[in-house]
Amino acid sequence: MEKPKPLVVMNPGILGLAGFVVNAGLLLMNFGFTSYHEIEALDRNVFSFFGQICILLWGLCFWAVGYALSHDTKNPKTAMIWCLFTLEKVAYVLAWLYWHSQNSGWTALNDALKSEDSPLTKTVAAIFINIYGIPDAIFAVLFFNQAIISFSYQTSESHKQG
Repeated sequence: MEKPKPLVVMNPGILGLAGFVVNAGLLLMNFGFTSYHEIEALDRNVFSFFGQICILLWGLCFWAVGYALSHDTKNPKTAMIWCLFTLEKVAYVLAWLYWHSQNSGWTALNDALKSEDSPLTKTVAAIFINIYGIPDAIFAVLFFNQAIISFSYQTSESHKQG
């Protein structure tokens, strides 16, 4: 049976840092938490104040793990970590798809643009809620790709031992 091939080989340190930067982009969207409530108002289940803090914590996890593994790129024991990161991103993509199945992103954006009360922060929040699933889907693929790379080292190590 042929091993799955990764889409791209990327240094885990760069991947982890990129994951952090994407998650930290939330700080731009909520204006450094001064407008967190605008995003929260669009999806209280996912983007409560606590939820937004957790998104930043996940970003720090991506960075820390990526940095820790950047010099140990052939460690097969890391595959499950990358799978966990993949699941985290898939959860957000599913939440995003669910939100879009229940709400109109265009209506949210149109309402924000017409708002007389904080139109900039409402518009940025509406843009965020409309697009956040796209980078999350990309990172789900990249993290899963990294898991495949790690699993391939695991299977090659087991063939050497056997």
